[in-house]
Amino acid sequence: MLAVLVAQCPAPAEEPLDRDPGLITLAFALARRLRRGARL
Repeated sequence: MLAVLVAQCPAPAEEPLDRDPGLITLAFALARRLRRGARL
């Protein structure tokens, strides 16, 4: 079923840069590190 849906999709959707999971993960990792550093 998924193959049928993917075959009908003309092109992959372009995602804006702020939706990139790598950037979100990096931002959360930095925030967590800053919070832990503030507690120590």
